[in-house]
Amino acid sequence: MVNNERLEFLGDSVLDLLIGEYLYKKFPEEQEGFLTQCRSRIVNGENLTELTKHIGLDKLVKTNVKTNAQGVHLYGDAFEAFLGAVYLDRGFKKAGRYIIDRIMPKYLNIVELEHHNCNYKSQMIEWGQKHKKTVVFETDLDAPGSKYFVSTLKIGDNEMTIGIGSSKKEAEQKAARMCLEKLGVINGD
Repeated sequence: MVNNERLEFLGDSVLDLLIGEYLYKKFPEEQEGFLTQCRSRIVNGENLTELTKHIGLDKLVKTNVKTNAQGVHLYGDAFEAFLGAVYLDRGFKKAGRYIIDRIMPKYLNIVELEHHNCNYKSQMIEWGQKHKKTVVFETDLDAPGSKYFVSTLKIGDNEMTIGIGSSKKEAEQKAARMCLEKLGVINGD
Protein backbone atom coordinates (compact mmCIF):
# COMPACT_ATOMS: atom_id res chain seq x y z
CA MET A 1 0.00 0.00 0.00
CA VAL A 2 1.40 3.38 -1.01
CA ASN A 3 0.82 6.37 1.25
CA ASN A 4 2.38 9.75 1.82
CA GLU A 5 2.77 9.69 5.60
CA ARG A 6 6.56 10.03 5.50
CA LEU A 7 6.30 12.96 3.07
CA GLU A 8 3.58 14.50 5.29
CA PHE A 9 5.92 14.23 8.27
CA LEU A 10 8.73 15.91 6.36
CA GLY A 11 6.48 18.58 4.83
CA ASP A 12 4.99 19.39 8.24
CA SER A 13 8.49 19.94 9.65
CA VAL A 14 9.56 22.08 6.70
CA LEU A 15 6.36 24.15 6.91
CA ASP A 16 6.79 24.74 10.66
CA LEU A 17 10.37 25.93 10.15
CA LEU A 18 9.52 28.16 7.17
CA ILE A 19 6.57 29.79 8.90
CA GLY A 20 8.52 30.08 12.16
CA GLU A 21 11.38 31.90 10.41
CA TYR A 22 8.93 34.12 8.50
CA LEU A 23 7.11 35.18 11.69
CA TYR A 24 10.38 35.64 13.59
CA LYS A 25 11.51 38.18 10.99
CA LYS A 26 8.09 39.81 10.46
CA PHE A 27 7.46 40.42 14.18
CA PRO A 28 10.88 41.19 15.74
CA GLU A 29 9.40 42.64 18.94
CA GLU A 30 6.94 39.83 19.69
CA GLN A 31 7.44 37.11 22.30
CA GLU A 32 7.58 33.37 21.68
CA GLY A 33 3.96 32.78 22.76
CA PHE A 34 2.61 35.19 20.15
CA LEU A 35 4.79 33.67 17.41
CA THR A 36 3.70 30.14 18.36
CA GLN A 37 0.01 31.10 18.24
CA CYS A 38 0.42 32.80 14.86
CA ARG A 39 2.23 29.78 13.44
CA SER A 40 -0.45 27.38 14.68
CA ARG A 41 -3.15 29.57 13.11
CA ILE A 42 -1.36 29.47 9.76
CA VAL A 43 -0.57 25.75 9.66
CA ASN A 44 -3.85 24.40 11.08
CA GLY A 45 -5.76 21.75 9.17
CA GLU A 46 -8.48 24.11 7.93
CA ASN A 47 -5.98 26.55 6.40
CA LEU A 48 -3.95 23.77 4.80
CA THR A 49 -7.12 22.26 3.33
CA GLU A 50 -8.08 25.64 1.86
CA LEU A 51 -4.57 26.14 0.45
CA THR A 52 -4.74 22.71 -1.15
CA LYS A 53 -7.99 23.67 -2.87
CA HIS A 54 -6.69 27.10 -3.94
CA ILE A 55 -3.68 25.63 -5.71
CA GLY A 56 -5.73 22.81 -7.28
CA LEU A 57 -3.89 20.01 -5.49
CA ASP A 58 -7.20 18.58 -4.24
CA LYS A 59 -8.02 17.50 -7.80
CA LEU A 60 -4.93 15.28 -7.87
CA VAL A 61 -5.61 13.44 -4.61
CA LYS A 62 -6.69 9.81 -4.96
CA THR A 63 -7.91 7.94 -1.91
CA ASN A 64 -10.08 5.11 -0.65
CA VAL A 65 -11.25 7.33 2.21
CA LYS A 66 -14.38 9.44 1.92
CA THR A 67 -13.18 13.05 1.80
CA ASN A 68 -16.03 14.21 4.01
CA ALA A 69 -15.27 11.65 6.71
CA GLN A 70 -15.10 13.34 10.07
CA GLY A 71 -11.57 13.77 11.38
CA VAL A 72 -9.78 13.24 8.09
CA HIS A 73 -7.59 16.14 6.98
CA LEU A 74 -6.92 14.55 3.66
CA TYR A 75 -6.20 17.74 1.74
CA GLY A 76 -4.09 19.31 4.49
CA ASP A 77 -2.06 16.10 4.62
CA ALA A 78 -1.71 16.23 0.83
CA PHE A 79 -0.37 19.79 1.05
CA GLU A 80 2.23 18.72 3.62
CA ALA A 81 3.24 15.73 1.48
CA PHE A 82 3.52 18.02 -1.56
CA LEU A 83 5.75 20.43 0.37
CA GLY A 84 7.86 17.50 1.59
CA ALA A 85 8.32 16.42 -2.03
CA VAL A 86 9.26 19.96 -3.12
CA TYR A 87 11.83 20.07 -0.31
CA LEU A 88 13.37 16.72 -1.31
CA ASP A 89 13.43 17.61 -5.00
CA ARG A 90 14.41 21.28 -4.87
CA GLY A 91 15.76 21.92 -1.38
CA PHE A 92 14.85 24.15 1.53
CA LYS A 93 15.43 27.45 -0.25
CA LYS A 94 13.07 26.64 -3.15
CA ALA A 95 10.43 25.24 -0.78
CA GLY A 96 10.72 28.47 1.22
CA ARG A 97 10.35 30.66 -1.84
CA TYR A 98 7.27 28.71 -2.86
CA ILE A 99 5.57 29.12 0.53
CA ILE A 100 6.73 32.62 1.47
CA ASP A 101 6.72 34.30 -1.96
CA ARG A 102 3.89 32.53 -3.78
CA ILE A 103 1.48 31.00 -1.27
CA MET A 104 1.42 33.37 1.71
CA PRO A 105 0.89 36.69 -0.10
CA LYS A 106 -1.78 35.24 -2.37
CA TYR A 107 -3.79 33.04 0.02
CA LEU A 108 -3.03 34.02 3.63
CA ASN A 109 -3.91 37.28 5.31
CA ILE A 110 -1.39 37.49 8.16
CA VAL A 111 -3.05 40.53 9.76
CA GLU A 112 -6.39 38.71 9.88
CA LEU A 113 -4.81 35.53 11.25
CA GLU A 114 -2.93 37.57 13.83
CA HIS A 115 -6.24 38.65 15.38
CA HIS A 116 -8.23 35.44 14.83
CA ASN A 117 -7.94 32.87 17.59
CA CYS A 118 -8.96 29.46 16.24
CA ASN A 119 -7.62 27.55 19.24
CA TYR A 120 -11.08 26.61 20.48
CA LYS A 121 -9.81 24.53 23.39
CA SER A 122 -7.89 27.52 24.70
CA GLN A 123 -10.94 29.76 24.23
CA MET A 124 -13.09 27.22 26.08
CA ILE A 125 -10.68 27.08 29.02
CA GLU A 126 -10.56 30.89 29.14
CA TRP A 127 -14.39 30.97 29.10
CA GLY A 128 -14.42 28.57 32.06
CA GLN A 129 -11.96 30.71 34.02
CA LYS A 130 -13.93 33.88 33.27
CA HIS A 131 -17.23 32.30 34.38
CA LYS A 132 -15.68 30.35 37.28
CA LYS A 133 -16.72 27.02 35.73
CA THR A 134 -14.72 23.80 35.57
CA VAL A 135 -14.07 22.76 31.96
CA VAL A 136 -12.87 19.19 31.47
CA PHE A 137 -11.98 17.25 28.31
CA GLU A 138 -12.21 13.47 28.60
CA THR A 139 -10.45 12.09 25.53
CA ASP A 140 -9.65 8.54 24.50
CA LEU A 141 -9.55 6.29 21.46
CA ASP A 142 -13.01 5.52 20.08
CA ALA A 143 -12.39 1.79 20.48
CA PRO A 144 -9.34 -0.46 20.90
CA GLY A 145 -7.39 -0.36 17.64
CA SER A 146 -9.40 2.60 16.32
CA LYS A 147 -7.72 5.47 14.48
CA TYR A 148 -10.21 8.00 15.89
CA PHE A 149 -10.31 9.82 19.20
CA VAL A 150 -13.48 10.88 21.00
CA SER A 151 -13.43 13.86 23.33
CA THR A 152 -16.28 14.62 25.71
CA LEU A 153 -16.33 18.20 26.96
CA LYS A 154 -17.89 18.72 30.38
CA ILE A 155 -18.70 21.92 32.20
CA GLY A 156 -18.90 20.91 35.83
CA ASP A 157 -20.80 17.61 35.79
CA ASN A 158 -22.72 18.44 32.62
CA GLU A 159 -21.72 16.73 29.38
CA MET A 160 -21.87 19.49 26.77
CA THR A 161 -20.45 18.21 23.47
CA ILE A 162 -18.55 15.36 21.88
CA GLY A 163 -15.84 15.79 19.25
CA ILE A 164 -14.31 13.11 17.04
CA GLY A 165 -10.95 13.43 15.30
CA SER A 166 -7.97 11.56 13.95
CA SER A 167 -5.87 12.96 16.81
CA LYS A 168 -6.55 13.81 20.43
CA LYS A 169 -5.99 17.50 19.66
CA GLU A 170 -8.44 17.49 16.76
CA ALA A 171 -11.16 15.76 18.81
CA GLU A 172 -10.75 18.27 21.64
CA GLN A 173 -10.77 21.24 19.24
CA LYS A 174 -14.02 20.00 17.67
CA ALA A 175 -15.67 19.45 21.05
CA ALA A 176 -14.59 22.92 22.20
CA ARG A 177 -15.78 24.62 19.02
CA MET A 178 -19.21 22.97 19.25
CA CYS A 179 -19.51 23.98 22.89
CA LEU A 180 -18.52 27.58 22.18
CA GLU A 181 -21.17 27.66 19.44
CA LYS A 182 -23.73 26.16 21.82
CA LEU A 183 -22.87 28.81 24.43
CA GLY A 184 -23.15 31.58 21.80
CA VAL A 185 -19.52 32.62 22.25
CA ILE A 186 -18.78 32.05 18.55
CA ASN A 187 -21.03 31.66 15.53
CA GLY A 188 -21.04 28.39 13.62
CA ASP A 189 -19.90 28.62 9.99
